[in-house]
Formats: sequence, C-alpha cells, structure tokens
Amino acid sequence: MPRSNDGRWMRICEVCGREFQQRRPGVRTCGTMCRARLPHNTGGLRAKAGLEVRQCQNPECRKEFLPVRETQVACSRKCLRKTPSYLAAQQRTDNRPERRAAQNRRRNLATTVDVGDRRFRNLRSNLRRLHGIDIAWEQYQEWLSRQDGHCKICGKSATGKDGHTDHDRETRQLRDLLCGRCNRGIGWFQEDPELLRAAADYIERHRLVPAT
Repeated sequence: MPRSNDGRWMRICEVCGREFQQRRPGVRTCGTMCRARLPHNTGGLRAKAGLEVRQCQNPECRKEFLPVRETQVACSRKCLRKTPSYLAAQQRTDNRPERRAAQNRRRNLATTVDVGDRRFRNLRSNLRRLHGIDIAWEQYQEWLSRQDGHCKICGKSATGKDGHTDHDRETRQLRDLLCGRCNRGIGWFQEDPELLRAAADYIERHRLVPAT
C-alpha cells in the first residue's frame, strides 16, 4: 500500500494519462495492462505480437482491451474472477471429494472440541498478540476455581464470552478475572485510582442531593 495519502505518491500514467497512486517508487503506469503497452526494456511486459483487441468476458464489464497473451479473457484480475470460465473452475474445485472431506473434518473438529478449551485458546492467542503476555492453562483454571467463575469486582459471571483476563498496562502483570463491563470500565478510566475515586465521590455526592 502507499506510504502516504498526502498526494506525494500521485502520478500520471504514461500510457493512458489517468492519475493513480504509486505503491512504490518508480511505478510509471496505473496497472498491468498499461505497463504491457510500454516499449520493451522500459519496465513493461513483453506482450505477444499479433494479438487483436478483444472484449472482456466479465458480463458486468464487456469493455474492449488489448491482451498480452493468447489465453487472456479479461481486462483485469478483478474482472477475471467474475468470468463464467473462472467461476466454473472454482465450482469444480469446491466440489472435489477430498476438499469437501477436509471441510467436514474441520467442522466436526470445531464442534467436538470442548468450549472451555476453545475459549482458553482464543484468550491466550489474544493476550500474546495484543499485549505480549502468556498464560498457562493451570493458571487460568486456578483463577476460575479461586473466584468461582465470578468477577473480582462486581461478582457477576466472568466465564465464557463475559470473562476477561485483566492485566496491568504498565507492568504487563496479570491480575484477576473480570467481567466485560468492569474490565472496560477500568480501561476507560485509564486505570487511574484517583479518577475512579473521583467518579465514586461524584456519584455519591449527587445521590445525597434531593431531586427537585
């Protein structure tokens, strides 16, 4: 992708004259078709000689283009994926017995794996990917048994989709299991005890004032 969107990578195609955004320095044309029309040894593809203009086989496109090889049936890769020949080949691939058998094995495995194990694997993967923290299965089970599967703050359920493994953002140390609301609430208050105390004082102060 382009490194910047501030206009520094905008260029004019040397073949068709259309404005385009470069993906890397030195790109001279807006796409493969225009690059193929550049003179040989100047960065273009070597198109097969003697080919005539043909019509794109994509029913939604149907525009004329100059092919660079005899087997080319579409003006772009995007149009190629919508041609009848490509869709038929894709359907034949999907209907192969070995492909269907592999799909069925993956579906059966997904339904037979214990939900708790699957939940832990997702939790461990997210901690590693987002925060660089690793957690062992034994440690996770110890938390569940110690907290009886409930949030350490509000006491509601902290298992399944509602369970979150809380950690300190500064020290990256794991703390306890929290429900989703408590975990997000601490995060919105930037894990600042002073802000949390000020919020609690604010709520209590306004509850003491009688409604008018």
